[in-house]
Amino acid sequence: GNGFWKLSTGLSSRSYDDAGQPLLFGSVNGNNAALGAAADYNGQGTLSLTAGSSGGDSFMYDRGTAAAAPFNADVDATFTANDLKDSDNVCYDPDDNDTCDPLTISGITGSGTGTAQQRFGRLNIGKEVSSTMIAVNVPLTAEYYNGTSYVVNTDDQCTGIASNELTLSNTNQSAETDGDIEICEAGGTTTMSVTNNPLVSGDGLLSFTAPGASCEGFTNILIDLSLLNLNHLRFDWEDEDGSNNGPYDQNPQGRATFGIISRPKEIIYTREPWN
Repeated sequence: GNGFWKLSTGLSSRSYDDAGQPLLFGSVNGNNAALGAAADYNGQGTLSLTAGSSGGDSFMYDRGTAAAAPFNADVDATFTANDLKDSDNVCYDPDDNDTCDPLTISGITGSGTGTAQQRFGRLNIGKEVSSTMIAVNVPLTAEYYNGTSYVVNTDDQCTGIASNELTLSNTNQSAETDGDIEICEAGGTTTMSVTNNPLVSGDGLLSFTAPGASCEGFTNILIDLSLLNLNHLRFDWEDEDGSNNGPYDQNPQGRATFGIISRPKEIIYTREPWN
């Protein structure tokens, strides 16, 4: 009968470990668990964790000091012997030695039929140059390290960057977040618009309108990812020690330039022959 089903539903002492993956693993254990028994109380039950941001258990891989190639999460969940013992001291004892044992569920890789692949990522803003009479299109790209180099994360369909979340600045104005900025002292301005918000297959685009004839200048582009809860997309862009080993705490920066094109000054005349 129902009275023999005495196992606590809390299971608050559970813990998690990673199975030897390259990045430091950490977990936050929640207390919202529910143990539901089968209708016939045959000793089998289902443990459910409360869904959503306020419940359940969460996990994190620290980015550490070296980029890692993609790997699948491989987590072991352990329930203590006390968690698995009821008020009559009946407990989990698979080897029947009269000693209560913990229970470890190994090889948890993700939900559903897929796996939770971990990727070492970053958000990249390009640098583009155009005429003062032509719009500048600056790429905004989500990338990840594939073990050799950084490539576009074509699976990213969710990272969203709105125009008011980008900061524009130059020698004329600073900390502009309304999408407009003055390019030259004569008053020519450019207006930025964001294409693909969220990103489509990892790609977005920052389009800047032409400021007008003879209005040469530039605007720097910055995204403060900490304000968007996207710190995992920061990177060691400056790489001051040349070791490419972090810390990975710098925001992406780019630039749109109008009419300022550097050419080798020693060239007097050049042509391209056609055969």
